[in-house]
Amino acid sequence: MRKVKLSEIFRVGSSKRVLKADWKDSGVPFYRGREITRLSKTGFADNELYISEEHFKILSSNYGVPVAGDIMVTAIGTIGNTYIVKEEDRFYFKDASVLWLHKIDEVHTRFIDYWLKSELFFEQLDRGNGATVDTLTIEKLSNLTLTIPSIDKQLKIVQKLDSAFDEINFLEENLDQIEEKRTQLLGSLLSRSFTKTSIPILPLGTVAEVIAGQSPEGTYYNASADGMAFYQGKKEFTERFIGPPTTWTTKITKVAEPGDILMSVRAPVGPINFTQSQICIGRGLAAIRAGQNIDKNYLYYFLLHKQPEIFGNTGAVFDSINKDQIAAIEIPVPPIGTQLATVENLDIALHELSLLRDKTISRKYSASALRKSLLSGALMDIEGVA
Repeated sequence: MRKVKLSEIFRVGSSKRVLKADWKDSGVPFYRGREITRLSKTGFADNELYISEEHFKILSSNYGVPVAGDIMVTAIGTIGNTYIVKEEDRFYFKDASVLWLHKIDEVHTRFIDYWLKSELFFEQLDRGNGATVDTLTIEKLSNLTLTIPSIDKQLKIVQKLDSAFDEINFLEENLDQIEEKRTQLLGSLLSRSFTKTSIPILPLGTVAEVIAGQSPEGTYYNASADGMAFYQGKKEFTERFIGPPTTWTTKITKVAEPGDILMSVRAPVGPINFTQSQICIGRGLAAIRAGQNIDKNYLYYFLLHKQPEIFGNTGAVFDSINKDQIAAIEIPVPPIGTQLATVENLDIALHELSLLRDKTISRKYSASALRKSLLSGALMDIEGVA
């Protein structure tokens, strides 16, 4: 049992810089942090950048390239994702974004990889910084310390963790399948609810008012949550504030009322949500206000069903859909009583599916927590002995 710096058992470094001008559309894969992260999680990179064969050979000859058993570590943004290089791998990588560990001492690479995934690794990174580190340097990684047991002990720990993690992975795969089936069932329920025959099909604009968002002009944002909330759009329906009223510099022209349905109309197109209060809406949103002949919840469920079929304008600078296109969407409009019955049935079914989703999320969280606990427990035992 010995305590060492990581640089005593691995050569810690990065790559020779590759200029953007040298990136190619084909050749030898060139990985950034995002590709290493994908490899870490799925074993498959699906990369889009390459360098030429000739360039790779020069780098290999002059500076070396990753070989089987080396460990790649993401170093910028989401740091600490690791990938152990395989025999069949042949790639180069971006300097600074990815760090490179090459073994120079007798140590089990899988043991080190587990240590790099543990709290023992991340605690050392954050210690003394007062915040989570978002950039990992060669110096910082080199100076991290860990306790190394004998090779036999390392192997036993690896085998124990491999066995436990295989079972957890199997559980998570089953949970993913459950979630996939839940999503399919949701789509099927919505589809069956809105594809009945003998129901009048009308343009959405004849049963609801479509209000296109428009951003106010001038200096109107504030960070103190005073005044009217302003939503600009995008998937998360980003919130800012206008005012307070005494400081408004322009007239607010586009307002959504409580109960209106908000639709993201550009980048991305289609996500919807209800408004809970009076808000100003920017150009990234449209408000859809149900008329007397249509129930707002029926309309919401229909748009949720229709969402995969709502596309932006082809050839535009970015995906977008305009007020007239929304108003032209065709919607089945049965009598109000039938609409309310449809909503009631969907409420019940979606509530059950929501409970299933919550259980799935809870179990996945438990599986993730168990993984961390097993990993920390196995490695903390060694630290305690040391």
